Amino acid sequence: MNCVKTLIGISVLLLTNVVLANTADIESTLDETKLPGYLNSFSKGLPHNEWGVVNEEAYEKLLSALNEGNSNAFENVPMGVKNGFGLRNPLAAYASVREGNSPDTFSIPPAPEFESACTYLLPQASPKGAPLHPTYPAAHAVMAGAAVTMLKAFFNGDFVIPNPVMTSADGKQLLPYKGKPLTLESELNKLASNVALGRNFAGVHYRADGDYGLVLGEEYAMSVLREVARQYKEDFGGFTFTRFDGTTVKISQ
Repeated sequence: MNCVKTLIGISVLLLTNVVLANTADIESTLDETKLPGYLNSFSKGLPHNEWGVVNEEAYEKLLSALNEGNSNAFENVPMGVKNGFGLRNPLAAYASVREGNSPDTFSIPPAPEFESACTYLLPQASPKGAPLHPTYPAAHAVMAGAAVTMLKAFFNGDFVIPNPVMTSADGKQLLPYKGKPLTLESELNKLASNVALGRNFAGVHYRADGDYGLVLGEEYAMSVLREVARQYKEDFGGFTFTRFDGTTVKISQ
């Protein structure tokens, strides 16, 4: 029932956004003042109703705190509760404690050509250094792990990709790929890994954040697949795919 409510709520929100975007007096922008109920606005950590719509009073207090520019104002922002635990203060997304020179004044030279540097190690994209927070599973990795797991469950992972291509050494053209056959499953795994590792390149996460984030996302997806299998009314062979650690799993009714 909760799953059905969630799907209905998402559908209502999407339909509302489409209608609002096509309304003459509302422009199709990301400005939260143009959409009622603060739809499409960043409201993570704030209280929401059962349809996922943020509490307007709480969001307005968050906007007030942001506009005031005083960290103490965030203490008045109501926090949501999930599974009996209070959510984190959204101030963490906008503020940090700095020591020493401002990281905005730092600069990193561009990556050298491979022939001269003889290394694939690149400077980080963020001039602020990396990372400025403790280690924890990366959200990008979690989403990539969940999405790729769902795709592997629904599609034939052994499918061989026909006529694959690869970039040339200078990255200016595509060349025919010559090597072992590329399967759909192996390419999906590469995609998930690239998403996770990309956050490391940016300097905002540690390697373990991506590795464990992929596993966490995989577990989320498998829990959804188990629920789908239990609720499916017709007989089917279940979902069979290979996990990131190389083990084969089958989820059936």
